[in-house]
Amino acid sequence: MKNLLDGYDLAEQQGIKVLSHDIAGLEAASVVAKNGKCGIAIDPFLLISTQDEKMKLYHELGHCLTGSFYYADSPQVVKGKCEARAWSWAFKQLVPYDELMAAVHDGYTETWELAECFDVPEWMVVKAISYYQDGNR
Repeated sequence: MKNLLDGYDLAEQQGIKVLSHDIAGLEAASVVAKNGKCGIAIDPFLLISTQDEKMKLYHELGHCLTGSFYYADSPQVVKGKCEARAWSWAFKQLVPYDELMAAVHDGYTETWELAECFDVPEWMVVKAISYYQDGNR
């Protein structure tokens, strides 16, 4: 299971700067500069738990590591595709299919139990299950 520090280590290894910063009411955001370098900002005052921080960090890493960026005025379909790609990456990192199946096999069948097992918010487990049920692996 990946933890919060694993995410920060991955960002450092990939040369992605992660800053704690107020970003105009956004909880977290990722940007890519003209030189191609990626950065992530997370507003620490809008985090509700370490699980929340971990989920947001991995989602923003998903944007950076899959190149899934869009402009504020991009069409909704473009935004949706980029968000889906970032979430897909985050699901595979935080709730990997094989580990999810192993947990279910071990008797963890309630979404809240799986959330505790993977140390992520329950809604993320629900979304990950739906993602995998749609045939994504």
